[in-house]
Amino acid sequence: MRHHHFPGKAMCRNIRTLFNFAPPATDDEVRAAARQFVRKLSGYNAPSKANEAAFQHAVEQVTAVARELIDSLVTTAAPRDRQIEAQRAKVRNATPLRATSRNSIFSNLKQWSLLNPTSLLSWSSSLVVRPGIPSHIGEH
Repeated sequence: MRHHHFPGKAMCRNIRTLFNFAPPATDDEVRAAARQFVRKLSGYNAPSKANEAAFQHAVEQVTAVARELIDSLVTTAAPRDRQIEAQRAKVRNATPLRATSRNSIFSNLKQWSLLNPTSLLSWSSSLVVRPGIPSHIGEH
């Protein structure tokens, strides 16, 4: 089966962050991310027979460099828990953020604040009230 390139059409899922998780990223996860990266660069989900060797070589090279990068990065932050991050992603993806009305803005803000409680404080303290701008702007 041949796979063709379709410009502008999404063909790969997002590559996820692999650094600073508990437990650490597995070799399979690093390889899967490398494969997604090579797919994105090449524009193909799977290479043709003529390009298969080059594709596989690129996946191997990117996997090695990605593993080296992940293993050499340092941070003072505590490792993120995979289960908690998966739950956060599930909540984020369940309701897309849309600013169609004041009520939906507050609903989305409430949902976001549950995921990022400390960020809400710093964000809300940076709000600036601008005189002369009607409060209904952005409502439909």
